[in-house]
Amino acid sequence: MEDFTRREFFKKFVPSPEDNAEAVPLPETENSTTEQPILSRRSFIKFLGAMGASVALEQIGVKTAKAQGNEDAEKNPETENQESISQEKSVTEPKPETSTKTQRPGEEQENKEGSYMETVVEQSLMMGAKHIASAIFEKLKIEHGNPLLSDEKIIEYLRDKPISGLLEAGVLGPIIEEALFRALPSGFIDKNDKRSRWEIGIPTSLLFALVHNLKKEESGELQFAKSVPISQFMGGLFYWYLMREKGYSHATMAHSMNNAIPLSIGILLFKAYPEGKALKITRKILGWNERR
Repeated sequence: MEDFTRREFFKKFVPSPEDNAEAVPLPETENSTTEQPILSRRSFIKFLGAMGASVALEQIGVKTAKAQGNEDAEKNPETENQESISQEKSVTEPKPETSTKTQRPGEEQENKEGSYMETVVEQSLMMGAKHIASAIFEKLKIEHGNPLLSDEKIIEYLRDKPISGLLEAGVLGPIIEEALFRALPSGFIDKNDKRSRWEIGIPTSLLFALVHNLKKEESGELQFAKSVPISQFMGGLFYWYLMREKGYSHATMAHSMNNAIPLSIGILLFKAYPEGKALKITRKILGWNERR
């Protein structure tokens, strides 16, 4: 059905008074010589009927639209409920400011770099804390350090094979040890569990320290040295924290820093000082007590 306005309806279906007016001859008078059209009774009745029909059609159109909307709502009641719920939420709950913001790739890269820089600072503080612990053990005359590396082994690493020593202790060692002592135990924990889980981290850190405390005797047997691996135990706890909080790459990077920085300084010392003095300073840097 075409949707006409009242004016269009009247224009199309209702004749104008000029078309339907009957020319009634006026009595001739002295002052008037023209005929004036007058609206007939039939035309007036048509006019009233047209008005009533237009009002009726308008009401029928409104009712038809409402009925169509109700039928659509009955077909999809879930959609209507969802729209009403979403409208209520949009009115009652203010949208958070961060919901409209999207993180750009540059910002993600900046956050990632900032996170690694934070790990570098934390590792530097941990190295300082381990030196303080080693100094305390030194004052108490408690044997500590890494018995695996004898004076001869240190000299071989720093003087004769500096590149291979850095690769072994600063790259390969951290990658393998972090995979065994941090990533593997952490892999058995539910990936949705974001807790530090120290009930697993402390035993694995203790095992990590004891492995560094193994000493090979001249007979070829492996024995535990009579020393406290305080530096390795503190490092193991810190690497476990990084593994749980930031991931494997952060733990490996910190472990690599812990090994590579002192060894690099030791290589420069062996270039600048005599062997005995360089060895003594290197042991101080590594946090190991002197051989007596």
